[in-house]
Amino acid sequence: MPILDHEKIYSISKTMLSAKGATINNADIVARHLSNANLVGHDSHGLIRIPQYFNDIETGRLDPKASPEITSDNGSTVQVNGNDSFGQVVASFSTQLAIDKAKKHGVSVIGMGNLGHTGRIGTYTEIVADAGMVGMMFTGFVGGNVGNNVAPFGGSARRLGTNPLSMAFPYKKNCPILIDFATSISAEGKLRVYKARNKKLPDNWVIDKNGTPTDDPNAYYEGGAILPIGGTIGGHKGFGLSMMVSLMGAVLGSIGLTSADNKATVDKVGSSILVINLNSISSIDDFSQEVSAIVNYVKDTPKMEGVNEILFPGEIEFNTRSHRITHGVEIEDATWGAISKLAKNFNIDINDMKTQ
Repeated sequence: MPILDHEKIYSISKTMLSAKGATINNADIVARHLSNANLVGHDSHGLIRIPQYFNDIETGRLDPKASPEITSDNGSTVQVNGNDSFGQVVASFSTQLAIDKAKKHGVSVIGMGNLGHTGRIGTYTEIVADAGMVGMMFTGFVGGNVGNNVAPFGGSARRLGTNPLSMAFPYKKNCPILIDFATSISAEGKLRVYKARNKKLPDNWVIDKNGTPTDDPNAYYEGGAILPIGGTIGGHKGFGLSMMVSLMGAVLGSIGLTSADNKATVDKVGSSILVINLNSISSIDDFSQEVSAIVNYVKDTPKMEGVNEILFPGEIEFNTRSHRITHGVEIEDATWGAISKLAKNFNIDINDMKTQ
């Protein structure tokens, strides 16, 4: 597998997105997001997504030149129409808007509709945490043929999206307490990675088109479905979370935007970001002391046999970032081959961008 410096991933992504019609600003935002996802170890949301975005542009699901716009502003609550732009562009705009609103009002809620794939949503809550605030983001899909890849608990067909959520609380610079996970047992992008690496899936991740559990990642792409967190036994919990994220993301984010006649529809895709300004409650220093005390208490727990260290949520991304800045990012041969093939269509030579 080729090993790339994260800045090379950024350069490749920006060059290719620009060639596909993205504005310089849009290409820059998306490329930086993809390279950062690879940098923290979320390869399922990194360079591997370029072919998907190309396809979305070709099919009209994405407008590479579009920009988000505010459609309603009630002070602490705002609705943003993404105008079918890249999800990273819309979410980046909305994140900064949410921070600015929370500085003024103490809290803010920004709903986003008509946007593409948002990428690693932990990126946005991390930005909020680095601003000294609490961030929560929900991205939901429900119904239709766009994003419905998860079966509800007890079901054998797709009805929901992977519906990720992320929360971040300030701790250290570039290292907040952060969760970012799909409410399905796996993000769809991770199946892509297993497929690209020709590996079997862990048990209880997916079912085939007949509703039978399987460890073959190809079964999902042949009409199967991903299971909610908890799988076939405790999946009612993941299913419950998924439904709530559908409401917080797809419904709250896209209400009034996805249907021209404003009628109810089960085909929704949307996101929302909520921000709490800690300084509006108490001193940020007081919060920092409390967070440090909790982290130290948890990390000092007696360890199970074979465990070297207890990591707080978000710490593994921090460690991976430090490692990959120095050692680079491994890219699957299948991903590199797909990127190279697309690049040739635009006479872009990316082979000299490999660092090892």
